[in-house]
Amino acid sequence: MAKSGNSTVGALLALALFLLRPIGGNAQASSALVPAIITFGDSTVDVGNNDYLKTIFKADFPPYGRDFKNHKPTGRFCNGKLATDITADTLGFSSYPSAYLSPEASGKNLLIGANFASAASGYYDDTAYLYHAIPLSQQLEFYKEYQHKLSRVAGTSKASSIISGALYIVSTGASDFVQNYYINPHLYETRSPDQFSSFLVHIFCNFVKDLYGLGARKIGVTSLPPLGCLPASITLFGHGSNECVRRLNSDAQNFNRKLNTAADSLAKQLPNLKIAIFDIYKPLHDLATLPSDFGRSAFTFPHRFRRSHSCTLRILRGQERLLRDGNSGDDIVSVQSAFGRDMRQCHWLCVLGQRPSIGIGKPSACRFPHFSGHQPYSVRKGRVRDAAVHVCVCLLFQ
Repeated sequence: MAKSGNSTVGALLALALFLLRPIGGNAQASSALVPAIITFGDSTVDVGNNDYLKTIFKADFPPYGRDFKNHKPTGRFCNGKLATDITADTLGFSSYPSAYLSPEASGKNLLIGANFASAASGYYDDTAYLYHAIPLSQQLEFYKEYQHKLSRVAGTSKASSIISGALYIVSTGASDFVQNYYINPHLYETRSPDQFSSFLVHIFCNFVKDLYGLGARKIGVTSLPPLGCLPASITLFGHGSNECVRRLNSDAQNFNRKLNTAADSLAKQLPNLKIAIFDIYKPLHDLATLPSDFGRSAFTFPHRFRRSHSCTLRILRGQERLLRDGNSGDDIVSVQSAFGRDMRQCHWLCVLGQRPSIGIGKPSACRFPHFSGHQPYSVRKGRVRDAAVHVCVCLLFQ
């Protein structure tokens, strides 16, 4: 996501906080408006948890972090600060809650909260399982563990005050669609986008109720962004166009309507719950489609992977052979990294059939039984050995 997009989201988070009328607490500084910030979600708010997982979705290499205070990768899927960082700044925090899996999430650092988010996670646990991320249900379990640790550090009374006074941020859902539903026939052939949205919102409601039962009273939830304007969406579903994919944006808007209705219902059901939905759809859609209104000819995030800090690519579709190696007859996907030849900077996403297979610069075999007659294919050094691949691209997600 572009830095401008993060600034917009940060402003929306701060505005929503004032609408929630937060109560001050014993934070790290007297100027802080809430005692702690607790975060759940995906790569939009992950501050480094995936660095400690065996997953391809990592942000531990340049250019990630180049505009952060130490100019080094921090595990944030951004060149600089995330929306949660900007929100913490706005609320008076002098440091940021640590990624829960990091060594920094210990001792007095727990007093200002913790971040449980994991890139490639979603509301639906199966989305996270596909990419070896932390499912939302496990993030909640980590939060329970955090509460016990907090009590040992702060004492039961102060811990209870921090938990009830904290701001809780939930930012997820895009991966459920782009990295699961749209590429998973077991989902899109059995449920319409509307039905899948209802399914996710049901999970959301249960998650909020669980969080409420654990003491949360101020919860901010981001809406879905314009899914059709994400680079991966345009590459996979744009049919060669650089424009946003309208049907995906329509799905996002439908989900957001359901999310708002659910939040209103939860606020009525659960006493003293203050919950707000942060609309990130409109500002990010405006950035993507009306860049001139922001003094730019274009923004990086809505366009295909052809700019710096991304991987150039060619797409194999169906039986088409876009490039051919005259000696071996192999189909070739052209892959060049803007940062050199370190293939870990390019994520292979091979999509066909039951489960996507993902690898990083190393062989990756996939089998799709319901496509009879096709042999397994493998990816190695930019070569695809079976033209039956429906889509095989090199992507730098987020």
